[in-house]
Amino acid sequence: MVKRLSESISMKIFITFFLTFLVIISALGLLTYQIAKQNIVNKVKVNSEQAVEQTVKRMDLKLEALKNMTFLFTDDQKLQEDIVTDSAQENDGTFESLQAANRIKIKLSSLLTTSSAIHSAQLLPYDRSKNEEWYQNIVKGEGKAIWLPTRNNRFVTDISENTFGLGRLIKNNLKNKPIRVLLFELKGSFLQDEMKGLETSDHNRLYMIDSMGRIMETTTTSDKIGDAASWWKNSPLSREAGSSSFQLKIGSKEYLFIHYTSAETGWTLVNQIPIQQLVSEASNIWRITAIMVMISILLSIGIGALIARRVGRPLSELSELMKRSEDGDLEVRADIRYKDEIGHVGRSFNNMIVRLNEFIQLKAHTAQLEVQISLESKHRQDAQSLSIATMSLSSTLEMDDLLKVALRNLYKLVTFETAEIYSFQEGTAYLAMGAFPNALGDFTFEEGMTNKQFNYIFTSDHEQRWISIDDGAATGKRTFVMPIHTSNKEKIFCFSVVHEELPSESALENIFAYFNQVSVVMENVNQYHEMLVLATTDGLTGVSNRRHFMRLAENEMKKARNEHSNLSLILYDIDFFKKFNDQYGHLAGDEVLKMISNRVSKNLRDGDIMGRYGGEEFIILLPHTSLAAALQVAESLRAAVECECVLFNDTSLRVTASFGVAEVGKGEHLLEVINQADTALYEAKARGRNCVASSLDIRSA
Repeated sequence: MVKRLSESISMKIFITFFLTFLVIISALGLLTYQIAKQNIVNKVKVNSEQAVEQTVKRMDLKLEALKNMTFLFTDDQKLQEDIVTDSAQENDGTFESLQAANRIKIKLSSLLTTSSAIHSAQLLPYDRSKNEEWYQNIVKGEGKAIWLPTRNNRFVTDISENTFGLGRLIKNNLKNKPIRVLLFELKGSFLQDEMKGLETSDHNRLYMIDSMGRIMETTTTSDKIGDAASWWKNSPLSREAGSSSFQLKIGSKEYLFIHYTSAETGWTLVNQIPIQQLVSEASNIWRITAIMVMISILLSIGIGALIARRVGRPLSELSELMKRSEDGDLEVRADIRYKDEIGHVGRSFNNMIVRLNEFIQLKAHTAQLEVQISLESKHRQDAQSLSIATMSLSSTLEMDDLLKVALRNLYKLVTFETAEIYSFQEGTAYLAMGAFPNALGDFTFEEGMTNKQFNYIFTSDHEQRWISIDDGAATGKRTFVMPIHTSNKEKIFCFSVVHEELPSESALENIFAYFNQVSVVMENVNQYHEMLVLATTDGLTGVSNRRHFMRLAENEMKKARNEHSNLSLILYDIDFFKKFNDQYGHLAGDEVLKMISNRVSKNLRDGDIMGRYGGEEFIILLPHTSLAAALQVAESLRAAVECECVLFNDTSLRVTASFGVAEVGKGEHLLEVINQADTALYEAKARGRNCVASSLDIRSA
């Protein structure tokens, strides 16, 4: 086994040295290759930029000379005099077969014989309706020489050779009137001959393109004249003066693009060079790298064997001792033969065995202390959790929120599967709140009616604080039930836990004490809401009292200003209310107030606010309601009151009411709007009662 372990360590040492040398040599080879590649590319780029620039400038000189040669005669003073004379002789000014035309035709015939670059010369009539792009470009030139890109082998004449054009509009300068269009069709070979001078053995491609990326001339047969170059859309080609370059990957190959834009024509000459052809010289570096890798393999074998003999064998012996100590033999000791790092490891191993024996003895004594400390810590933890849970109960005055907080805090005392609080009303159990934790530590809460049956009853003097119920082996859960005593309704609390996490007796005591505190806080919340109802509602009719209504109305007015929405107010008064009190007594008057306020409340929307303003006067606030809509609401309320019949001591009392309506204007205060509605109410009474009036009626009157 020692031999196998020694061989394993030696193999690891060998692999380590081999991989280290291999990575270093390969990295150096790759770095050298990249540097050589970039140097070659930079050198070619500089030379190509100069060659392309010189070619374009030479081409510009020839094109400019050709332009001067072809158009110089059109600016001749004698020709303009002939044009003026001919135009005077003919109404249309076309000078057909006259002296100016003859002069131009003679000159064109002479140019065709003297310049091999000109394929044809055309003297065309000026025609506004002709809409071909090249023709319109000449016309827009207003007499300037215009270079025309390739026209797919033809402009006017039908020829097989690729051509580009040079055109000019001939005008009567005296009248600034277009006369003819002069077009020269130039041979594409004129451009190609210049471009061929840039061809090299690097399989480069040359393109002459216009400003739209369309190919005018190329040295390759794979691209079609007149189409946009295949690399045009993805190229960062600059139209600025001067030569420039960029690298672009097309498919799996990378290319170097050298380009220069002609100052004469605005066309761009592009030299596309495959980088792979440029860096073929750098490939020799890989052969050198392979030789260095072989050398690294031989070096790693020799060094690995040497280190395995010096390091591997002592390490295998030490490993065997560690295996024996792991199996429980704590009397083993390492034989220290060297004073190097391995000897230091052996001494450390011997010291570790001695300390390990001391540690085992200390651990036995410490275990007893840990049990005691753990129990005390658990008691303190439970007490702290109970204190925190109890204090957090006072964070809300809403019953639903209180029950949610109570059940959420319970999870800190016991890890339950479900926890539910039920209330009983007339023998029916209602789920006041149920909590269901998920794997993420969040809770889902539910409430509402339930069909759950309870066969156990708690009383205030019941000695048993909780009941434990086994839910059955199939569920693997146990449910604990505890009472919650409140003044208005009897409630019970139950929670379910799995058998593996049953709470201890002390934990159940803490939970029982916790829910005693919950019942106290529930009583306080109930009393708070009872006091809140007394403070904000009218005791007779159940609607908001005047102070509470004014506070709600102020909030609605702020909201309406922020939202720029309509807000209207209705003030209504029961007609002849004093008659009911005088004739039937104050109890009858109270019954009328209750019945009418109840009838009006049922006809309002959920967001509308109604309050008792004083005596038999009531006030209504209608959010998001214009004056016109508020008048419709008031009319429907008036009709509803009129249809209402109040029964008192077998007597049917007919009741009507008068309504005043006002809309909140920009910058108006609540009391101002109430005064407007009150004035409208008096107007309704003045009209004979049982009707609706608005603040608009008062202003128009």
